[in-house]
Amino acid sequence: MRFPNKARHWVLQHYLWIATGLFGFSLVAVLTFAKGCETQVKFTIIGVPFTFVILVQKQKLEETRLFKELFTGFNTRYDSLNEHLNRIRTDTKSVGMIHTDRDVLYNYFNLCAEEHLFHSQGYISEEVWRSWWEGMRIFFNCHRIRKEWDADSRTNSYYGFVPPEPDSQTPFAVAGGIPNSESPDQRHAA
Repeated sequence: MRFPNKARHWVLQHYLWIATGLFGFSLVAVLTFAKGCETQVKFTIIGVPFTFVILVQKQKLEETRLFKELFTGFNTRYDSLNEHLNRIRTDTKSVGMIHTDRDVLYNYFNLCAEEHLFHSQGYISEEVWRSWWEGMRIFFNCHRIRKEWDADSRTNSYYGFVPPEPDSQTPFAVAGGIPNSESPDQRHAA
């Protein structure tokens, strides 16, 4: 699935060059192969690159709208969870997980999985995904959150999403503390 997404993005990025090539090919076709054809056929052949440009621009506009809708929706959902996630992440006193915290985490796991799904389908750019992934790393480094993920992920209900591995170089991954250099509030800042 990755190759078609990359090919689609490549076409969307370079469509003017492709259209220029198509126009040149169309002129050659009209001047060499369609000499004896009617004028209408010649115009149809020359119209192919222009049709291509219109279709690609329409596709780009639709994908931009979809991206904006997804991005805004994901950020809104994350914003509603952020405060609760930080509280869970910084809570070093609780031994177990209360029901409401578990619900917050399941909502977060679903959000991450949906972001992963749309990224894998090519609707979330690599730049945005990398930013979100780094934000996920902060939360999945928390021992309490990771433990809940490990228990729930056995259901295989997360569209193939696999979170970042715990960072074994920080005491945070083991003890549940907070790394000083990272701010999860910047997760969706891209």
